[in-house]
Amino acid sequence: MRAIPWAGEPNKSFVNDSRGPRIEPRRSFSLWMQDQRGHSLPWTTIETDAAHSLSLTLIEVLTQKALNISEQNYRLLAENSTDIISRHNRDGVITFVSLSSYDLIGYKPTELIDRPCFDFIHSDDHASIRQTLDLVFNSRTPRTVLFRCTCRSGKTIWMESTVKPIHVANSRLPVEFVANSRDVTLRHEYQQAIEELQRRNSSILNAAGEGVIGTDESGNVTFANAASTEILKYGQDEIIGMNLSAVLGQCDGNGVLVPDEGGLVSAFLKSEDGRHYSEGCFTNKLGNASLLTFIVTPLDALAPESGVVIVFRDISERQLLDARLRQSNTVFENAAESIMVTDQNGIITAVNHAFENITGYTQAEALGNGPSLLRSGRHDAAFYKQMWDDIAGQHFWRGELWNRKKNGEIFPQWGSIAAVLDSDGKVRSYVTVFSDMTEAKKSEENSDS
Repeated sequence: MRAIPWAGEPNKSFVNDSRGPRIEPRRSFSLWMQDQRGHSLPWTTIETDAAHSLSLTLIEVLTQKALNISEQNYRLLAENSTDIISRHNRDGVITFVSLSSYDLIGYKPTELIDRPCFDFIHSDDHASIRQTLDLVFNSRTPRTVLFRCTCRSGKTIWMESTVKPIHVANSRLPVEFVANSRDVTLRHEYQQAIEELQRRNSSILNAAGEGVIGTDESGNVTFANAASTEILKYGQDEIIGMNLSAVLGQCDGNGVLVPDEGGLVSAFLKSEDGRHYSEGCFTNKLGNASLLTFIVTPLDALAPESGVVIVFRDISERQLLDARLRQSNTVFENAAESIMVTDQNGIITAVNHAFENITGYTQAEALGNGPSLLRSGRHDAAFYKQMWDDIAGQHFWRGELWNRKKNGEIFPQWGSIAAVLDSDGKVRSYVTVFSDMTEAKKSEENSDS
């Protein structure tokens, strides 16, 4: 008989799989002692029990060693992390907390152990924390929550915690959770400032009289202020996501749609400075044509393909007013009657050609003076008082008036004075229209004689 000590593989390892915990490889115990013919001798009951006890002892030692190493690694990680790593029972009571708690909130770990985490969380955030914990325990998945934490100094900071359930063997639901918490006050304040800036900018844009539309790189509308939806007759929710080529239909002067070569989105690329200024006729949702002036600017000057901002204004009414003004100016300049305009203080602000021809005063000589420039002296103070009383009461006067020309000649004129009122009913200016009655007076005298 011979003994082969530790036959087989001398290097052993602990294995715990579906077949249970054991030491591998097992062939070290399959060949323990052999007879002279190389056959194994059967183990006695004592030897089998001893081997079983030895294996259990080895399993326990290896398991404890693995746990010790795991705990050491965990504590090393927790103690050197800048985040607060904490362990809690289902009610939120702290059972472990890392040293970083002192740096972040001013409490030592010994001051936090066995205390509910809610003692340090702002009361307004308790409901959201409890809701998060319920989700964590019921879904068995990690969740992240933002809340306010009260430090030892009384200062309130914003913290973000990632909460993960701890699964325990033979337990249907997790009974503990671990939280990884960090100070995000600065990030939160930046985010709040950005959101406030966005709200302020949105308010400014919505209060603007011009239409403002933003698009992405494909020309789809991402923002539209109130003025733009009013001009284009689209609803706020309706216009978002639409392509700009569909929102703005280019048309000719008669309102007939025409092809939009290149499209508004790419139009600014034709400009060397990255901007495109233009004016054109476009139709709104109702099919009504409007004359728009617009500026297309890239969102990012360094990446013009990233999208554009379009600022536009409907100038149809302004164009109509300009046309009416030009018409009025034509009538004003070519009228046969003398026309004089004064402000509310009686200072001459405009005269036409007929005024110059009749009175002999040029426009440059008349502007800035008062109507007294023409006063003849034939009317007394009572006459002028009655005239201005009529204008004040009825905003109008008509009658015969004697004035003096630049050459000193006194001449009769028939005219009217009308007050021009603003939207509040206050006098903005006076318009005096008169004609020279000299020849008419002579004819009247000749007929009488």
